[in-house]
Amino acid sequence: MFLINLGTGLIMILGLAITLSSDNLRFWPLNGSRIKQIVVWFLIILYYFSLIMFLRDSFQSVMNLELLNWLGVFLFIVGVGFCLWAIFLLRISRTFGLKGELYTEGPYKLCRNPQCTGLIAASLGAVLITFNLAVILLMMIHIVYLILTVFTEESWLKEQYGKSYEDYREEVPRRFIP
Repeated sequence: MFLINLGTGLIMILGLAITLSSDNLRFWPLNGSRIKQIVVWFLIILYYFSLIMFLRDSFQSVMNLELLNWLGVFLFIVGVGFCLWAIFLLRISRTFGLKGELYTEGPYKLCRNPQCTGLIAASLGAVLITFNLAVILLMMIHIVYLILTVFTEESWLKEQYGKSYEDYREEVPRRFIP
């Protein structure tokens, strides 16, 4: 699972880097050809499935929960909860870049990217739970992936929502930290 997650994570980071450096090639948000959408969905599902399976195995190997481990559990649960709250309010279709209305309520009043904020917190929690070098590497890749996702979405959001998004950016200047 480690190698699958490492490989898909690096491929997804490469796709986001290409998106950021090119006006013509877009990996994220999902739009364009159906084949590209299927490939990106496959990579995302494989990435998160392998990450969850690897973390499940890593969490099971932690026997003595000490203070930092408990802090990690807290961060992990709060992070996943914050992310799920944002996904629930935004709806799954808009979460994956499908057209809809600009949503600025709930956690989106606190920061512009609450899903990524929650996943970054959960990633840091996973590191504190396990203190495993492989988990640290995968979480670093995950955090880079999340940050690049945010930057690739910003230009798309400007295109989709124009002045509404600009006003929202002024009203909520923080990308990540509420």
